[in-house]
Amino acid sequence: MRLGRCAGVVASAMLAVGVCGCSPLSAVSYGAKFVGHVVDDKEVRQKADDLVGLNPSAADDAFGERIDTLRDVRSDRQWLVYPVRHDPLHQHRYVVEVSGGRIVAVAKTQKDAKPEMDIPETMLFKERVGGRPVAECEGRLKLGPPLLTVRSEASGCLSQIYDAQLLEIEGVTRPRHCVLRFDRQGLCEKVELITVDASSGGDPLAR
Repeated sequence: MRLGRCAGVVASAMLAVGVCGCSPLSAVSYGAKFVGHVVDDKEVRQKADDLVGLNPSAADDAFGERIDTLRDVRSDRQWLVYPVRHDPLHQHRYVVEVSGGRIVAVAKTQKDAKPEMDIPETMLFKERVGGRPVAECEGRLKLGPPLLTVRSEASGCLSQIYDAQLLEIEGVTRPRHCVLRFDRQGLCEKVELITVDASSGGDPLAR
């Protein structure tokens, strides 16, 4: 996964279990969804015990050079993204959430094998917002305000995540999130729909 390109730090982000902080998944908030599925990892749980409450520099010491930093455009929250050693296919990342100048959560993510790009709802949303500026997308999506908007420090591009859980597929309501990626000109260039892990209660990362 190339986190430095303008599509933003890929997202599809979605979740299983394995974040460390208050409750396993709520701790990393929506920010980890811009990087990948959160996976359960004993080593990361141990590192979280060591790192939570410390300055961000402690994460640099633990994980090495950052690949990217995602910054919440409306608060001081940020997500530091690091490579995982001995990962030749570059499928995994460490994600460290920082708030108030302190580490509040640590996770390990895995790149999504195949984002849900072929369902009708994805195409519908793409027709609504494709090529549109950030300011227009919220109204055209009709999903309410974004849950989170972040800017990639590496690329300068924005990404947003929306609550799309009211979508009904074949008569069954399936909790989902809609992720938008913007290019350097601030125009939407990619739309992804992500199914929320049912075992996590529908919205595991809400804060």
